[in-house]
Amino acid sequence: MQQIQCPNRQKMCGGCDDISTPYQQQLQKKTQQIEQLFAHICPVKDIDFAPEHLYYRHKVTATFAKRGKQVILGIYQKNSHRVVPSTDCMLQSKRANQVLAAILQVVNANHFTPYDEDRGTGLLRHVVVRVSADTQDVMVTVVTSSPVFPGSKNFVRQLVQLCPFVKTVVQNINTSHTTMVLGKGEKVLYGNGHLLDKLLGHTFSISSQSFYQVNPAATQILYQHALNMANIGQHTTFLDAYCGTGTIGICAAAAGGQGTGVELNPRAVADAVQNAKCNHIHNMRFVCMDAGKYLSQLRTPVNVLFVDPPRSGCSAEFINSVGRAKPSRIVYIS
Repeated sequence: MQQIQCPNRQKMCGGCDDISTPYQQQLQKKTQQIEQLFAHICPVKDIDFAPEHLYYRHKVTATFAKRGKQVILGIYQKNSHRVVPSTDCMLQSKRANQVLAAILQVVNANHFTPYDEDRGTGLLRHVVVRVSADTQDVMVTVVTSSPVFPGSKNFVRQLVQLCPFVKTVVQNINTSHTTMVLGKGEKVLYGNGHLLDKLLGHTFSISSQSFYQVNPAATQILYQHALNMANIGQHTTFLDAYCGTGTIGICAAAAGGQGTGVELNPRAVADAVQNAKCNHIHNMRFVCMDAGKYLSQLRTPVNVLFVDPPRSGCSAEFINSVGRAKPSRIVYIS
């Protein structure tokens, strides 16, 4: 069994506590945890191996901070707000690491100031890097504390010179004193503000604030299992709750039936509508609404319910409404 030693281990970033544990042992540990959780509910099947268990994250969120005279870029140390440099992380895709290192080079060369959350001063708060598994193109979202981004043209020009595969750069504006990464305002600084990727043979357009799975290779396996369990046929009606950019629903709609996707984020819904058009899916519609509220008002039956909720889980309203709707099959992705 191969043992991995993280180069940042001594910095205690807290991003991957088990990375030094051989992968087979990680799977055994997870299997035992799941078996304990579901002991009195249902049997547990063997865990599928992830195709890649290193350099698999195709979305990376990093934080700017000052270290001496230099700006650093990384993630928070465990149980703290101290930033640990992570431009060589073994979980992040190699292309994402390359882009983070280039961003850091440009920031220090142009003397951009990082945001100080205690004083509320400085410009650069975070950066989000998304990498298309299909094309290896990159979207960069720079989060600033102000709508004014002096030197933004130089930032974009120099970054694209270093990384020509960066196809779009978005400025996200977060003026609030909060731990949330993204704010509500946005400006597209370069490109069209979207990234294209492929999943189960379908093309998806992803905007800066839309949810999209971070592990593309494992997502292919996960979604195929979900579709097999759903057993969609020509006369199946299904609901894709918390649908994001419509990935699950669109893949299911390709098998037939009539589908509805429900999502609260209006940007994600706009992406989902466009994704359905691009993939020539005509038996799928999308609603911008809280999933619990939508299901509580639903009066027509659905055969299959896909559920892929946010980290906070399903609301009580949603869970109670599922009981009343009584779908034939529920496929829950956690």
